[in-house]
Order: sequence, then C-alpha cells, then structure tokens
Amino acid sequence: PKGLIRYTTENAMRRHWGRKEILGHVMRPRILIYSSVLVALVIALVWGLATRSTLRVDVIKDRSTLSREVEGGLIANVYNLQVMNMTEKPRTFTLSVSGLDQIRISPNKPFEVDAAGLKAVTVEVAAPPESGKPGSNTIYIEVKAADDQTVAVREKTAFLLPQ
Repeated sequence: PKGLIRYTTENAMRRHWGRKEILGHVMRPRILIYSSVLVALVIALVWGLATRSTLRVDVIKDRSTLSREVEGGLIANVYNLQVMNMTEKPRTFTLSVSGLDQIRISPNKPFEVDAAGLKAVTVEVAAPPESGKPGSNTIYIEVKAADDQTVAVREKTAFLLPQ
C-alpha cells in the first residue's frame, strides 16, 4: 500500500510532523554549535596544510669553541645547521648572514638536500672585532631555496665577540 515505506522516524510519524517540523527539531542550538566548531576545525586543518613551510632550519651554536681569531684578524663562531627539505623533490639551498658590519659566512656555496631529507651543514661565521659590542650580538642566518626565492628561513642566533 502507498505510504508503507517512509524515510522518517517513528516519533515524527506518531506526531504527524511535516518537513518543516522535522527540520526545526534537527536544527537545535547544540547541533548548530557543534557543527560550526567542526567546520572551524576543518578550515583550520586545511589552512594549516596549505600554508605549511616546505623548509625548516635549526641553528645550533658549537659550544666547543665559543669564538676564535682567524686570518685577517676576524673573530669566527661555528654553527651547525640542520636543514630539513619537506618537499618531494631534491632542492638546492644557499646561505647568507646579516646583523653585523662586514660579517661573512663560509662555506658560502650552494648545497643540496634530498627529497624529504635532512642535511647537517657546519658553517663558520666571521666578523671584525669592531663590528659589534663585546659579548653576545644578534645575527641572522638565512637559508634560501635556489629555485624559489619565496622559500626562505631566517633564524636568529647569537654571535660572540671576546671582551
């Protein structure tokens, strides 16, 4: 017979509810709040995945030699860089340093990191003793992708000059 199979609940049939009453029963404040929280979480997840950085750099100061004098009367500090390539293709990166006058980094040649790989790079940063104050000075080591200049990380670290 007609009406034997319905897509509704027993409660709605017993109360003779139509579509408007069923929709009003489903759209309660608790359901709307939980739905909006779920939508916000999904949007945050998608935004986080879309804007995640494909390069990560950790700068670790070598504690065995705080600072030393090198050729030309420059003061040098040694740093270990952990460069993480988070893309699915190998990438070439370049290094630069800023923060003090006449500061330089060596080796200053490009290096390659495998796809989804990690590479440890040891660098020496040197500057004239008169370029900063005695003690700790703030410098910035920047790692840039050679193929895409928008992929860059600038890490703050300390450069020690003797007293």
